Amino acid sequence: MSPTPDVTGVHLLGSVPLADADTVFRAVSRHLGPYLSRIPDGETGDRLLWAPWQKAVFEASPAFRPVGVEDPAYGNGPTSFARNSGELNTETLGELGYARAALHSYERLTELRRSGQVPPDVRFQVDLPTQAAPIALLIEPAARAVVEPVYHQALLAELDEILARIPHEDLAIQWDVAVEIAFLESSGRMLGGWWGPQDDLFEQITERLAVLGDTVPADVDLGYHLCYGNSHGKPFAEPKDSSLLVEVANDLQARLHRDLDFLHLPVPRDRDDEAYFAPLAELSLPQSADLYLGLLHLHNGLEGARKRIAAAGSVLPRFGIATHCGMGRMDPATVEDLLALHRSVLEDSRA
Repeated sequence: MSPTPDVTGVHLLGSVPLADADTVFRAVSRHLGPYLSRIPDGETGDRLLWAPWQKAVFEASPAFRPVGVEDPAYGNGPTSFARNSGELNTETLGELGYARAALHSYERLTELRRSGQVPPDVRFQVDLPTQAAPIALLIEPAARAVVEPVYHQALLAELDEILARIPHEDLAIQWDVAVEIAFLESSGRMLGGWWGPQDDLFEQITERLAVLGDTVPADVDLGYHLCYGNSHGKPFAEPKDSSLLVEVANDLQARLHRDLDFLHLPVPRDRDDEAYFAPLAELSLPQSADLYLGLLHLHNGLEGARKRIAAAGSVLPRFGIATHCGMGRMDPATVEDLLALHRSVLEDSRA
């Protein structure tokens, strides 16, 4: 019989389909306040569906024009964009909006702390996509190689503003890694020639992820959410086990010039078998890093979580819990139940 693992805490990935950041902060703190190390703002409003909200950036930029092609990456994707003639740089691309949203939400968080509605010691978590996400979802294949370095530069400028205006000891940055996992699962077919020869695709991906991580100062919490997506309630692929996630995480950690503080790995809803979790025995993280397994699924609640925790416990002595992906595409009416499930599973595991 496997030993009972130490379930260390809970993690929220980012999107929460409630009215606004204030509502998210209050709801999350009410259900999970004592168990959280980091709290996101829910990516509410236009940001709720992750990277596709960047469509507005390309629509407003004179450097792009819509071409009316549907990108199938996440089901019925948004209109894609081609380059116009003329110069493409961060000025013609324009503001991305991540810093503006983060700074507004942080102001609300500090106000709610002062009134005692949010715990005083929880870090503000800012979730950012890698540059690959909006480019894969919104830019036509022929233009991606040219757009990527410009968007990357603009994304880091947004991060610099966040770092300059939010105290580092109060901040966590999470990089969301979804399309890269799709590239690997499809053996590069989704790339459309974007990154050239595909024989070193894995190294190209992990090096890009490490570059992003190394832009985060050591006194800011750094984490990655590796993801199989959540289009129409389903992942874009059904992994055979967690081996690809482990390979990406290990190579990424080896390339980073700073320690990783937290990592989230998804668990499919129908996998409570030890075979899925077995590759996690090879996961190499800093001893101080928090590992969260996305094993919470509302459809089978506490009982399903118990089975997945037991299976994971055959390999790992300790980990935290989370959902497999963000909540952005869920029915808002289920949010309170799902937040309550986080707490129920944690308390049940400690009983």
